[in-house]
Amino acid sequence: MSKNKNQKDKQPLTKKKFSYELLENSSLSQSDTCFAISTSFNREKVAVGCYEKIKMFQFKQGGLKLINTLTSHKSHVNAFQFMKKTNTLFSGGDDNIMIIWSTIQINNGKFIKKIFDHKREISCLIANKEQDFIVSGSYDSNIKFWRQKNFWECCQTIKEHRNEINSLSLNQEGNKLISCGQDRFILIMETSQKDNQIQWVLRQKLYENHQGYRLCFIDDSTFVFQPRVGKTMDIYQMNDQQNFKKTKSIAVKGYDQYCNPFFPLQYITSKNLIINKNGYYVNIIKVLENKKFVNCYSINFYFESDGHIYGNLTQDGEYLIIWDSRSSEIQVRKYKEY
Repeated sequence: MSKNKNQKDKQPLTKKKFSYELLENSSLSQSDTCFAISTSFNREKVAVGCYEKIKMFQFKQGGLKLINTLTSHKSHVNAFQFMKKTNTLFSGGDDNIMIIWSTIQINNGKFIKKIFDHKREISCLIANKEQDFIVSGSYDSNIKFWRQKNFWECCQTIKEHRNEINSLSLNQEGNKLISCGQDRFILIMETSQKDNQIQWVLRQKLYENHQGYRLCFIDDSTFVFQPRVGKTMDIYQMNDQQNFKKTKSIAVKGYDQYCNPFFPLQYITSKNLIINKNGYYVNIIKVLENKKFVNCYSINFYFESDGHIYGNLTQDGEYLIIWDSRSSEIQVRKYKEY
C-alpha cells in the first residue's frame, strides 16, 4: 500500500485541528469501479455500487464485512438512499431503473420493486429528514418527487433543466430544493400549497459559467456549489429580497483535473464540516462562526487516480469511506481531533 495515500496539506489554524486518518487494516481490494457509496443512518450497513452490482457490507468499528451481493441492476449503479423508517434502500443507475430493497431481508438478495419512470440514467437520489418523500434526478433532465401512498408513486415531475442533472440537495426543513447539471443552471425550488396539496414550484434560476457537478445546503439561507473544473467552491446566500446570490468563493484543490459528479457534496451539521471532491482531491472544509469557510486540508489521490474517486461520509461524520482507481480499494478513514 502506498505511503502517500493519506498525505494531507498543512492545516490552517482553527479552534481544533482534525484529520481523517486512514485505517490500514480496514481497506478492501475492489477492482470494479464503485460509483456510489452510502451508509445507513445507524451506521450498521454500507452499500457500494460496483458497476451493476450492489455489495452490502456490515460496518462495525471501521471494519467492513460483506453480507450479500445484489445483482438486479443491468448497468452501473450511481446513487443510493437509505430509508430508516421503512428499512429500505433505494438504488438508481445507468439502466434508468430505480430499485427498492428491504434492508432487513438483504440476505435473500431479492428486491421489493423496480420503478421505470426515468428515460435515462438516474444520477442522484435524496430524501427529506422525515423520509416521507424522495427526489430523483436523471440524465433525462427530469426531477421526480416520490411519495408513499399504497406504495411509492411519482407525485410530480419538474422539467426545467435542459440536460443532464448532476446533483440535488434539500434544506433541513425539506421545503427548499436545489439542483445543478450540464446546462449550467442552478434551480431553486420550494413548496407551495395548492388545493390542499403540496406542490413544488421554481423560485429562482441561476446561470453559471460552467456546468454544476455538486451542491449542498448549509442552512435555509446558504448553499455551496462546485462547478466542473473549478478552482473555487462558490457560496450562495439569501439576500433581503429572499433570492440567492453568490457572495463569495473559497479556493479548493483539484483545478482543471478530470472529475465527474458521482461523489455527493456533503455537509455534516454536528461537526460543521463540508466534504467536496474536486479533480484528484477531496477537500475538507470547516464552517466557522459568521459563515466563515476554511479549507482545512485536502486528501490527494494523485494523477494515477484520473479523478475516479467516489465516497461518502457517515451521517455523524465519524467515518469517510472512499474508493479510488489508483488503489482499487475501498478505504475507511476515521475522524480524529488532536
